[in-house]
Amino acid sequence: MNNRFKSRLKQRNKRKKQPRRHRKPRFDNRKRESGWLAPSVQHRLDFTVKEIKRLYDFLPISKLVIEVSPFDNQKLLNPNIKPWEYNQGRMNGFKTVKDYLLSRDNCRDALDGKQYPPSQLRVHHLIQRKDGGTNQPDNLVLISDINHNQANHVNGTLARLAENRQKTIDFRGAYFMSLLATRSDSKSYTDLQYL
Repeated sequence: MNNRFKSRLKQRNKRKKQPRRHRKPRFDNRKRESGWLAPSVQHRLDFTVKEIKRLYDFLPISKLVIEVSPFDNQKLLNPNIKPWEYNQGRMNGFKTVKDYLLSRDNCRDALDGKQYPPSQLRVHHLIQRKDGGTNQPDNLVLISDINHNQANHVNGTLARLAENRQKTIDFRGAYFMSLLATRSDSKSYTDLQYL
């Protein structure tokens, strides 16, 4: 019995050491065609086009005007922004979001207010991404490993924290419109122009 195992092991090792024939890497097949949009944005555009076409079925629309223009997200936050301040946002000088949060919150847990070493603090979303939350620092807090548990999710402690935070501007619509303005050659958009 032992000899059979050893012979099978030898055969496996022999196969591993043999040179293998692989397809040569091809780097010319990874180009994106012009007008490519991220799948989520493409879906949103396709949905918008589909809804407008659906309106054509039961409303007497004679002319369709679509106005798109790029948005300046920095100006939405601060209307008095100076040109040199665009590169000096609130996270300027920090390598990661966690570094920014450690500085902002002074290494304090958002639930109990105690200071912890940075290695024991976790970045936590107040409003989860699946519920429409963002990765903006206003939606993030630091929670220690001790307090980061299911009980704080269930009993509403984190929900009360979210209510106390100020609401942030949702840039998703502005991002979509800016993308449409710069990528007006995408297929769905040109289909809309010729309805």
